Amino acid sequence: MNQFMRPPPSFFAQSPPHAQMYATPSGVLTWTPNQMSCQPLPHQFMHIVQSAFPPTAQHSPAQFASTPQLSPIAVSTPAPWIPHLSGSIKAAPWLIPNPYNPQSPHTFWDVCQVPSTAKRLTGKHVIVDLKPHFDDEATSPGAPKVHIVCDVDIINRLWGPIIIKSDGVVKVWDILQGIYQHLQTPLTRREVDLMTEADAKNYDKIVDAMYRRCSRDPSLPGRAWKDGLKRVDCLGDMTAFGGLRIVENPDNTWQFHLVLLNRPAL
Repeated sequence: MNQFMRPPPSFFAQSPPHAQMYATPSGVLTWTPNQMSCQPLPHQFMHIVQSAFPPTAQHSPAQFASTPQLSPIAVSTPAPWIPHLSGSIKAAPWLIPNPYNPQSPHTFWDVCQVPSTAKRLTGKHVIVDLKPHFDDEATSPGAPKVHIVCDVDIINRLWGPIIIKSDGVVKVWDILQGIYQHLQTPLTRREVDLMTEADAKNYDKIVDAMYRRCSRDPSLPGRAWKDGLKRVDCLGDMTAFGGLRIVENPDNTWQFHLVLLNRPAL
């Protein structure tokens, strides 16, 4: 590997199913999650998780417990609060997976890029900016705090859920910005070492994902590369926003699950 493909130490940070109906320009859409649409999508980095962290007992989506295998590094501890339901919770139509085909999103956003780049597909199949809907409430009824669990296991198990708060109610912009900031966090040397210890090839895969991310970054040449490895690089090419699924739990709580799709397939 040449020097360009192996960042120096300074690149690392210091360790510190309910049916839903939506009104759209093309009419009313009804979506009932099925087994396929509610399952995490396959991920090219899944072998990183399997090799680094042995399988653990299945747990409820409401439980965000850290596993013993993650003890060598600092694992985030989620807040003990999960939104309680007030009737049936619904998400803004711009945030849900495509009701017709979850593998083909109707909101276009590469989570590597700032949320202002997000687009949407109208009922007339025209791609327009999502900006006019940034101030829409993310849920109905509105919630002052939401938890988002990433369906890519390595992100959720290493860093826990994304917790988004608002002084009022959480808006669409809050959701997108919260996801972006969570994934833009630089990787610490310990986190990279943990993945490399599991499989020496993991480091090259993450660096390769970083190279591809930097090559399509709109900033000045070399600026993105200078910022080093980030959590989003653990996603490989699965950086296309696929929507947020609502998971309601038996204890009357709920959370979002972030679906990510393979970017080159779009």
